[in-house]
Amino acid sequence: MVENLTSNELAVLEYFFLNPEDSIHIRGLSDEIGVSYPSVRSALEKLENRNILEKDELSKMTLYSAGGEEFRKLKRFWNLQRLEDSGLIEFIDEELRPEAVVLIGSFLDGRDSRESDIDLV
Repeated sequence: MVENLTSNELAVLEYFFLNPEDSIHIRGLSDEIGVSYPSVRSALEKLENRNILEKDELSKMTLYSAGGEEFRKLKRFWNLQRLEDSGLIEFIDEELRPEAVVLIGSFLDGRDSRESDIDLV
């Protein structure tokens, strides 16, 4: 799934993973992530065609936002990778030696926002 995405598509997705409540215009997204307008437009169209992002056409403006289940599947994978990369799991394992660590809540479901916490039990 992720291996079929271009670097521009990944940059667009990362923006929405970090800002899942945002609706943003192509130009604004281009400015935010530092990728050219044509490249962002192409990435957005491909991600929308794959049902990962949603497009809303308002009078003279097109806005893109996080999509449904396909977006959440990718976000769950991205969240887990970020958790692994953070070193937190390794730290918990080495310092606390638990029998198990269970991730629950919005972070696991891919429904987290910038303000969400990570629930581990």
